[in-house]
Amino acid sequence: MASTRSTLNCIGRNTTGSNSVLKDLFGFIRARVPTDESGATFSVSMKDAIDGMEGRHVHLNVIAVGWWNDFSSTDADTGRRKTDFAIMRTRQIYEQANLGVGLVRYGVIDQADADGYHNIGSEGEADDLSDDFSMSGSGIDCFVPRTISDNDFIGISPVDGDCSKGGKSDGLIAGAIDRGGSVNTSFDEFARTFAHEIGHYLSLPHNHGSSCPSGSSRNNLMAQTRCITVDARTATSLTSSQSSDMRGHCTTNSGC
Repeated sequence: MASTRSTLNCIGRNTTGSNSVLKDLFGFIRARVPTDESGATFSVSMKDAIDGMEGRHVHLNVIAVGWWNDFSSTDADTGRRKTDFAIMRTRQIYEQANLGVGLVRYGVIDQADADGYHNIGSEGEADDLSDDFSMSGSGIDCFVPRTISDNDFIGISPVDGDCSKGGKSDGLIAGAIDRGGSVNTSFDEFARTFAHEIGHYLSLPHNHGSSCPSGSSRNNLMAQTRCITVDARTATSLTSSQSSDMRGHCTTNSGC
């Protein structure tokens, strides 16, 4: 296993001063292992995280739209914990694909500056958000708006997203932070949507057409939420073919 410092240097973290393993390596903005809405505790493995970055891995830019500084302090902290939970679960889900999560950076668009994109009301608005805003660097731009009022989708991403910034398919909507009507609910649903939409960006389509798939395929990560037959925490399988396709996407990075 590589050293923590060498891994942090590899993914682009500044290690000239002090570093927080939970914040700088795992990407948890609160520098704590996240809990779900019930307060249940989880464990994370530094070895697994570093091992993931020794193989193919992907960098993420998590961009909060209209809630980071606009919620009450309590709800804002819950929203950050919910986002950290999604990062943790995405890393765990992608371990089965031998794909790590590398550098996680955060961006904030306050509601006053969001031009109404804090509430995504259509697929067109979702596309416009990723066209109008972006973060520099190699990470995939994962926008997390305050709400999504269009009932036709809970997140949206191009399939096989752009390799670089500036195109029409260079970002995704990773889900609304208050899905379910409150920031305090639906942590697992939000996390599954987060990982699902990044899966789309990494070239994976839905694993079915207009009808749901059969058997265990209903609980694949790339099945739509309406198709799953188990809870959202469990419905996250990936096939070997899907895993290979994800690792081969142009935004993934070679091992540290």
